[in-house]
Amino acid sequence: MQSYVDEMITIPEGPFLLGASYAAIDPVLRAEDSKRNLGLGAVLDSTPPIWVSLPEYRIMPKQVTNGQYQTFWKAVAPDNPEQLLVEDIRLWDYLWQLYPLGDVRVPTPTPGKNEIESYTTCQTAIDALIRSYSFECQRLLLGHHVPLSESGYNELSLAVIRVFAMLRRGLAHVIWTDDTTLERGEEKALAEGEDTPAAYLKDLEMVLKEAESPLAPAVANQVPLIVLLRRLRFHITRNETTVFAVSDCFRPMNWADDSSQKKAAPSLFQTKMPWDELPVCGVSLYEAAAFAAWLRLVTNEPVILPSEAEYEKAFGWDTSVTNLNKDAKHIFPWQGHNVKDFNFWFSRDGSSVKSLEARVGAYQDLMKETSRTVATGGTLYQGIGFGWQWTRERYNELESKYNRFEQATAVRRSEEDETLYDYIECNDLNCRYFSVRGAPDQLGGAGTVTRRYALSPLRGYAECGFRCVASPAGAM
Repeated sequence: MQSYVDEMITIPEGPFLLGASYAAIDPVLRAEDSKRNLGLGAVLDSTPPIWVSLPEYRIMPKQVTNGQYQTFWKAVAPDNPEQLLVEDIRLWDYLWQLYPLGDVRVPTPTPGKNEIESYTTCQTAIDALIRSYSFECQRLLLGHHVPLSESGYNELSLAVIRVFAMLRRGLAHVIWTDDTTLERGEEKALAEGEDTPAAYLKDLEMVLKEAESPLAPAVANQVPLIVLLRRLRFHITRNETTVFAVSDCFRPMNWADDSSQKKAAPSLFQTKMPWDELPVCGVSLYEAAAFAAWLRLVTNEPVILPSEAEYEKAFGWDTSVTNLNKDAKHIFPWQGHNVKDFNFWFSRDGSSVKSLEARVGAYQDLMKETSRTVATGGTLYQGIGFGWQWTRERYNELESKYNRFEQATAVRRSEEDETLYDYIECNDLNCRYFSVRGAPDQLGGAGTVTRRYALSPLRGYAECGFRCVASPAGAM
């Protein structure tokens, strides 16, 4: 495992330009943007340039792969070789302390109507994951959240409540640190049904049928809620028990039901790359952060998910430049070493998968073509175009254009007639989304190293993976 950290590439301390302006990018890129109608100006407008300073850190050259993640998923707890680390409550309790959520406002199927999902009483990240699935199931199948104290549930309402109440009870060993019991309404719902695997399976089949019915099979296969329900059905059918393990439920979304099998959802280059070497995807923020926590534990290095700035500096800054030179900022990782200053894959030009494969030839060729050479030594890969990648920062929907640096608490100083800030991470606990970077291919405009997006930390997405850094923030 130490090799994962030893292979990290050093990004030196110092200033860099966060964001970019359209006027400052290479004229060749502006011409290409105009020719292809890519909308680079609109992409860059949301992240205007601002000078910030970061301490030295190290970053993984590639995304975490299926093989690396599977090693973590099978790792044992350091003080208990008979227990998998992913079944240790201390891991998920730690992650919930690191990235807690409060009351989350979410849209309902009724236009203009929102409901509140409360996670304030959750004790671990697994508790929050299950609760979020329960909320989602209620919204989709019942049209609203079921008040747990309400009487007179219909049969489907009872089934939904029972399915997730029994899941929480079956995973109690990684949810509760004390003798906490189920909530009143959950206990009541369970009391109205038989406490047997067969009874649970009957409820589960009812809920799953309702969830699958409006969806085409190909779509249903990619819906996280349906994936979870199918995994529960697989486990109960095979083992005839309602006692669950984390690995039965919350491994990457596109892994096989049997976690011993190697399987991933269809990939653009699946036939050209071994499964072990493809980037892992379909992991929630907490599952990604769990890998980082494990790596930190076994290597004693300050491993953590990257901040937005750490991600952007690694893939968009010429590390040989130590002054405030705007020309050192690139919006594509391959600028400065590849004669193709624009890679068509990251545009909205409608290229088909077939034509893409015909042009790049193979996955490794694409990796090389879109890589970034770092002046301090080493090469970074998969900076953009290989899927979104989790960061440790929250996404403030009310913030625009980095205005958090205008706060009185922001440390600023003047250098070379520019204002330079110490980078401030967004850790507002009221934020229900976390920031991701990297941009999948062909998603609503050109992917750039500056482009930001936001995802719920409680879901794994088919197009979202991660990498880790060794950063001063990981030592806190």
